[in-house]
Amino acid sequence: MWLSMTGYGAAERATGDRSVRVEIRSVNQKNREVRVFSSPRNLAWEYEVQQALTRGLARGKIDAYITVSASGAAGGLAPSAMHRLRGRLLHLRLHLGAGQTAIAGRFAAESNDAEPLAQDIVLATAADALAELCESRGREGAGLLAVVAAQHNDIAAGVARIVGLKPEESGARQKLLAEKFAALRAGGLAEADRRRLEEELTYQLIRADVTEEVDRIGIHLGALATLLKEASPVGKQLDMLAQELSRETHTLASKSTYMPIKDEALKLRTIVDQLREQVQNIE
Repeated sequence: MWLSMTGYGAAERATGDRSVRVEIRSVNQKNREVRVFSSPRNLAWEYEVQQALTRGLARGKIDAYITVSASGAAGGLAPSAMHRLRGRLLHLRLHLGAGQTAIAGRFAAESNDAEPLAQDIVLATAADALAELCESRGREGAGLLAVVAAQHNDIAAGVARIVGLKPEESGARQKLLAEKFAALRAGGLAEADRRRLEEELTYQLIRADVTEEVDRIGIHLGALATLLKEASPVGKQLDMLAQELSRETHTLASKSTYMPIKDEALKLRTIVDQLREQVQNIE
């Protein structure tokens, strides 16, 4: 199954007087970038959720948002205020000397009773949000797979038409060559000049042959057909193949001098450019 790099997932859990909500958004990007934000700020939660997302997703720009809200106080400070205060104290411990953080350390230890449970809830909620994100990416990936498969078939059909035109193109090229040679012989040129022009003309007409480009496009289409059957992540391989197909179809369109083949090559260029756009979204 292919996965898109675009998706959304969210999950929420409540326990006691606290509610935890995790939202994850992802968009396409060449490599993987995971950012996690929490409110109130908790570096431990952010780190653990970031690791889980890194393990679960191969590519894309992924942003996760953890929000903990409280319905009321529990013995003094409300949990949200307690978390904010603890976060600031932990920040102080990172920037002050060890001898100056005894109070901060003692407060952090004494106010840590609810932390293990809260972290377990956050991680479980993040796992649910990640599962929903993957389902979202999978649905869009299935749509992209169908689009790319159709584009593969369109390119293959275009190549088949070009192959069918090659006998006509070869005959037209040979006829043109014979006409040019006859004109040179009737032009009254010196023998050395005539031979040089004949050699140059022959070279130019040989360069117009597109057999190599057609063969390479066929090879790339075979590789693309194989990737259509593979599971994610195949995005980087698809991106490379799309670039190669683009290069070969551009060469084909510019190299051929036979208008029916040139017209088909221009159509292929359009389809390949569309293919390149689509594969940018695949993980």
